[in-house]
Amino acid sequence: MKTFNSISLSICLAVFFLAFLFLNQAGPAAAQVGVSQNQASPQTSALPGEDQAELKAILKPARFDESDDKIELVVFFWYGCGSCRATDDTTDMFIDSLPPDVRALKLPALFGNRTEWQAHGKLFMVLEALGAEEKLRKLTFDTVQNVNNPSARGYSLLTREAQEAFVVSQGISKEDFNAAYDSAAVNDKMARVKAFLDNSELDAVPGMVVNGRYSFSFIPGPAYYQLAERLINQEKERLAGK
Repeated sequence: MKTFNSISLSICLAVFFLAFLFLNQAGPAAAQVGVSQNQASPQTSALPGEDQAELKAILKPARFDESDDKIELVVFFWYGCGSCRATDDTTDMFIDSLPPDVRALKLPALFGNRTEWQAHGKLFMVLEALGAEEKLRKLTFDTVQNVNNPSARGYSLLTREAQEAFVVSQGISKEDFNAAYDSAAVNDKMARVKAFLDNSELDAVPGMVVNGRYSFSFIPGPAYYQLAERLINQEKERLAGK
């Protein structure tokens, strides 16, 4: 298995240094540092930095996608989260380093009923359905967070009309946008993601869920990805021993 150490450590540390000097972690409540009531007990010793993670063993393990036997890694994020934006490229590099028997996917966090989370989660689903989410992700992050419009307050792309205008400006037809926005597939996936997130007990983003059994929110430095890799390997050992 290729390890995250193969990625330039200097790039990784620079990303995290900038993210945590200038950006705040996003979430309905800040993830607590230390031991949680439902903290997991990995089989191997913690790596440096991992002791900052609130690692949870999910009470009712369930993967988001049960269609195959691959180890599943789910990365939760929000377009309005500064740390999610700052670490997105590093997360993609980590995902690309994973072996073929690991299936990774990104999902939007749909915490509670706050307008921002629901609206931007729906936008993710629509862009994904249109096959444009990966291509437009950086632009969507920048637009939602008003990166090029610092005088703006709050977040952008909160309404259907604003999202339609944004998507159409990127060469996608109004008809295609509305068909995706109103589709049963998009609405059904919204409900599935919400149920999966609730079950994961994750309470902040960026965050990860490993094989439906462990969840943890972002911690600074390479330890975030090393912890994911270690849990993935632990799951492989568990399944091999069945």
